[in-house]
Amino acid sequence: MRRCMLCTLKCLFSRHRRKARKLLRHVLRLYRAQKDLLGPEATCELQGCIANLTNALRDNAPGAAIQAATDQLNAAANCWLVDTSKNRLRETAEMLLIALVVVAAIRVFFIQSARIPTGSMQPTLNGIRVVNLARDLRWQRPSTRWQMILELLIHGRAYYRVVAKDSGRITRIEPPEPIAPFLRLSGLGYKQRFLLGSTWHTIWFVPGDLPPIQGVPQTEVLFAHARIDKRRIYFKGDEIMNLAVIAGDRVLVDRVSYNFRRPRRGEIIVFTAKGIKQLVPDTYYLKRLVAVGGERVRIGNDRHVIVNGQRLDERTPGFEKVYGAAGQPREDQYCGHVNDLVAQRYRNPPRLLAPLFPDEQTEFVVRPGHLFVLGDNTLMSLDGRAWGDFSRTNVVGRVLCRYWPVR
Repeated sequence: MRRCMLCTLKCLFSRHRRKARKLLRHVLRLYRAQKDLLGPEATCELQGCIANLTNALRDNAPGAAIQAATDQLNAAANCWLVDTSKNRLRETAEMLLIALVVVAAIRVFFIQSARIPTGSMQPTLNGIRVVNLARDLRWQRPSTRWQMILELLIHGRAYYRVVAKDSGRITRIEPPEPIAPFLRLSGLGYKQRFLLGSTWHTIWFVPGDLPPIQGVPQTEVLFAHARIDKRRIYFKGDEIMNLAVIAGDRVLVDRVSYNFRRPRRGEIIVFTAKGIKQLVPDTYYLKRLVAVGGERVRIGNDRHVIVNGQRLDERTPGFEKVYGAAGQPREDQYCGHVNDLVAQRYRNPPRLLAPLFPDEQTEFVVRPGHLFVLGDNTLMSLDGRAWGDFSRTNVVGRVLCRYWPVR
């Protein structure tokens, strides 16, 4: 009995049988993929060889019989079938290339993703924000690393805490450097070093698109948000920085619709800064469309825009939330649109916001073939009130939806 079991196991796991099973699976896969292209003679021969080898394996035939059936099937497959496995690497490369071409075509001609860099459209669309956790007690830093990872993936919140490794002043701050080329697309692919005392400190995954601060070099913006005073003497173990950086919203942009129709009032459009001196060149901006070429625009003291004598209000499509809020104007809230006279009452400190609209009597005429846009965050938005209109050819598309982060 024991000898019989050993013989059976030897038959089941012999080299000939393993080789035969592997060949049978391979030929069956090729046969099923190519059988519609085979003629009657090829089909009959392949089916016979497949049946012979299958029966030999099932009946535990001797090794010589299995080897003969294997050789017969191998000869028939080489004669009638095309072995595509030899070109698998080439096919994979072709598929990847086709996928990249399709993605690029979709991005160029149909839909692309865009990132909100500033807070000019808040609260409709949030730009990147920085919260100083050392001063804002409403925020609580996650206690574990896994919680931080989940916060980053779901809500787009990154946390930065730096503790002094030495004593002394901050004497040097280097510009952010890329960690790796492929991480640049994430917006967090940078590191930044600074010298405190005689020890270099490194901040990893620094955002590359932090909101600027007037009068502060871009290389020191992160330190300015943390309210770091370079004249202060830090001691080993002191907390230097404790920040939360919330990523700007990601939106999908429809690049197709405006090829068949004109932009409509109230839509949030994406445009380039070409020809607008106050904006950064080769950068995408998002604002709400208010007026088109030939229309006359005024901004009343009641915080409502007037286009060709028609007052926009909460019943105007696209402006339901903008004009639906009550109360005094506040930053990052819906409160209509203000001219410069009204803005000076509520901005702290007061500064020029709408030079083209100093009061409610001033009228701006949009040039033919141009568009006039405003931001929803009216007390903080650099928009058409400061730089006027821009060419319709600058338009990239309209915002379809926000897809990340989760609010």
